[in-house]
Amino acid sequence: MQDFGALAQEMGSAYALTYYEHAAIGFGAAAFALVALASREGETADRRAGQVFVILMSAATLSALYFFAVRVPAPPVLISALAALYGMGMALLSLKPRMGSAFALQACLVVIPLLNGLLYFAYIALALTIPGVPIYLTMLGPVAGVFFLAIAWSDIQFLRIRGVERPRRLKRHGFRMALVCAEVVRAPLQSFGPPFLGEEHSFQLYAFAPLLLVPIFYGLARPEWLRPLPKGQPAS
Repeated sequence: MQDFGALAQEMGSAYALTYYEHAAIGFGAAAFALVALASREGETADRRAGQVFVILMSAATLSALYFFAVRVPAPPVLISALAALYGMGMALLSLKPRMGSAFALQACLVVIPLLNGLLYFAYIALALTIPGVPIYLTMLGPVAGVFFLAIAWSDIQFLRIRGVERPRRLKRHGFRMALVCAEVVRAPLQSFGPPFLGEEHSFQLYAFAPLLLVPIFYGLARPEWLRPLPKGQPAS
């Protein structure tokens, strides 16, 4: 959905090249995500693929925030980048002891799903006040908003518990990594997805529909987490 020829003329070839690099990093991250999902939790392949995935997604997320600031100030772009940043951070911190700096960082990250939830509820105002904005956003926005607010509420409850058993920490880790994987799908669709419903409607479809992939990714990986690991083998 992005016209790169027009982009190069408007912003310069250097900017367009940066956009291509962002896309390449994102697709590379997707490949390593597939390796991690296909590997058993705790195996070397899972850990290594997960580490590379996080590094690549961190770079892609930071560049997405840059694009949002200087070129594409669209709420779905900001929401997607923040969701990926939150998912990676909370997934990694969920595996660590909840004390000191790790606890403080998790408490800070809770702000992101709260913000995303409120941004989605703002779609109601957009749909009711701005001509041309699809009215169905008054329904899709709050649904997505409730999804992120529920995640924030789950985080708050998690932080209030003193001791959390390992299976629950692994499930939290996996669900939030599933959220990141869904963002890996959503981001390229928003940029490259065919506008088969028209530019506006297609963009909104790609902004919302990939959230349905979160429970699917979570369900695909979850059985692996329930299998016992060999003694002495780290969780991730």
